[in-house]
Amino acid sequence: MKAKTWGSEIWDEKSRHHDDVGVILGTGFRSKDLEKNTRATMAAVEALGFNNLRAGASVLDVGVGPSARFSIALAQRGFRVTGLDASKEALRRAAGNCEKAGVSIGFLESDLTAFTTAEKFEALFCVETFFHLPAHLSLTAFTAFNKALKPQGKALVQFAVLNEMTPGFLLKALVYMTGYKILRPVFEMLGKRTFYVTVARHSEQEIHDIAERTGFRLLCHHNGYFLFEKTRDL
Repeated sequence: MKAKTWGSEIWDEKSRHHDDVGVILGTGFRSKDLEKNTRATMAAVEALGFNNLRAGASVLDVGVGPSARFSIALAQRGFRVTGLDASKEALRRAAGNCEKAGVSIGFLESDLTAFTTAEKFEALFCVETFFHLPAHLSLTAFTAFNKALKPQGKALVQFAVLNEMTPGFLLKALVYMTGYKILRPVFEMLGKRTFYVTVARHSEQEIHDIAERTGFRLLCHHNGYFLFEKTRDL
């Protein structure tokens, strides 16, 4: 039986073989690539109005990852952040990176489809994570998102949008498949372990349907980033 391409096992395994950049972007990328990606992501998020939350608002970063890069950026913008991840190793490294950055972040270990939180958050942030979940678990994850949020809470979720043919998407797909199909044997000859992880794609109609079924309404979206508002409890 092949190893699962999602969940804590593969991310723990990736973390044992890769540094933070390798875990997040894949084999062959460098720190400056991760920094550029983080800046571009935060700019896109701000353009959608996610930063319009009140000062000190509570934010749950779902899929915090080993670098905790978005949790750190959100904390530096004045939000009270909790990072959630299924990987023990990711959380261990995230805690160290937050300490180095001088920010205080809370952490929760749980799968994003089955987590519960003691408090209700004003906002949820799930970037570079949701599309690594198999499509059949999307409703389960959004149900957990709903239960973690206060009434009218906001959820910023990045999707891999089906048939999205933007230049950035096409370039990313080309680089990824080139790395996996062509460079993978080279990396493994050099002793660098490579991994294939789930990348699930949704159409915009599917995204609207997921939101409606789980008590959200879509406020706006751009280039795969979708901002939702909770409309009812489940």
